[in-house]
Amino acid sequence: MAARATMRSFALLCGLCVLGILAYVPAAQAGTSYEALTVPVVVPGERNAELGTLAIEIDPMVADSAALLRLPRDFVIVSYEGSIQPEGLDFSLDLLEPNELRLAIKAPDVPRKISFFLDWRADIPLGLTGDIRVQVTALSGQFVSSDAAVGTDGKPTPPGNLKAEVLSPVSVLLTWRDNSDNENGFSILRKTGSQAFAEIATVRANVSNHTVTGLSPATTYVFAVQAYGAGGRSASSNEVTVTTPPEVVPPQPRTRTVTFFLDSLVYTVDGQEKLLDAAPRILDGRLLVPLRNAAEALGAAVEWRPVSRQAVVTLKQKRVEFWDGNPVALANGTLTYIDAANRRVAPSVVAPGRMMVPVRFLAEQLDGTVKWDAPSRSVAITLQE
Repeated sequence: MAARATMRSFALLCGLCVLGILAYVPAAQAGTSYEALTVPVVVPGERNAELGTLAIEIDPMVADSAALLRLPRDFVIVSYEGSIQPEGLDFSLDLLEPNELRLAIKAPDVPRKISFFLDWRADIPLGLTGDIRVQVTALSGQFVSSDAAVGTDGKPTPPGNLKAEVLSPVSVLLTWRDNSDNENGFSILRKTGSQAFAEIATVRANVSNHTVTGLSPATTYVFAVQAYGAGGRSASSNEVTVTTPPEVVPPQPRTRTVTFFLDSLVYTVDGQEKLLDAAPRILDGRLLVPLRNAAEALGAAVEWRPVSRQAVVTLKQKRVEFWDGNPVALANGTLTYIDAANRRVAPSVVAPGRMMVPVRFLAEQLDGTVKWDAPSRSVAITLQE
């Protein structure tokens, strides 16, 4: 215990079933090397072994701080991934030798304290027995341990490799690496702006994901995770910052209204007055309106075929064909009477060469509705686009 109490500035933790690393070293001044004692190897020759999360704090640091992290000879580092707090600082990890990484951190504004987290994997050499030592060489800056000593006094090891995925404007999926084997659960922490972290949820032991719901759209959040157990709470994981997207409001369907007035050359489209050259009229008890004016005001296209004296109306997937003087129309491929109750009702061409059609039949074939207003002697066609 006395030896551990004197080793204070560097925390390396491996949450592996095979290899668990826990070490503290004194403040590492530039040019100084230390060796961190680890637990014995249980399975020699294991390949791609997970070495857990290496947590480093640099306090204070210079504008360019760097250190060498060297595993014992014959180890082969397979993969490595780092993250840093505060976020946005420039850092690099370079594999100098199969067993050695160089960490470099650039901080132009030199914040008081920086936390760096390294997740890595390595091949363990065959025939290796006994304790493993990791050599730490500070090239510049000063490396110190966290105030909350990772893994000591029965505290769980901090979670690592926290990531966030935005699922929707109001939800985010958090995933992390469980580096401890003595936690009772995990605490999900959140903050916005300059607020302090607050616990928003807990999950049981051995869970490594959580979906945060009830967020606000277009808002920036910072998340972290802590493990907790009988010995207390671990230090926090790396922090992740996400911004939820703005809420997408589906466009409201546009409604178009065309109003004709009996025996009047004035009609309106969404309240705007326009002029006709043939007034609506009643024939055989049915109100007829100029086909081209009515159809085009509803957004449809009209084609006139003079040889067959035929008008073709198309709107999206709808197609209606009229013939001058014919009580039968071709509506979406089906021949049908324009007015089954009065088979004398048919389109007619009037001066100055305008085809007049029954307003109700035209509107309903285009999925519109018709409303007659007796006091104003008007008919309104309403169509939802």
